[in-house]
Amino acid sequence: MPPPGRQLARIWSESDLLVAECLRAGVWDALDPAELAACVSALLYESRRDAEGAGRLPGGAARAALEETAARFPQ
Repeated sequence: MPPPGRQLARIWSESDLLVAECLRAGVWDALDPAELAACVSALLYESRRDAEGAGRLPGGAARAALEETAARFPQ
C-alpha cells in the first residue's frame, strides 16, 4: 500500500480523506469489488431531490462496513 499522503493524492472526491482513512484502517478490506463500490457510492451520492428511499443503505457486508465507518469516523 502506498504511503497515506500519496494514496490520498490519488483520490478525488469530496470525501477523499474519509475514503483514504477507511482504506488505511482496513475498514473495507473484507469487501468484494461490488461491495466496495457500494460503500464509496454511498459516501459520494447526493440526491437531486427528496425522493422516497433516498439515503437507503446497501445490505450485507457493505452495510456493516458503512456502519463501522460511521462509528470510527463520526462527523
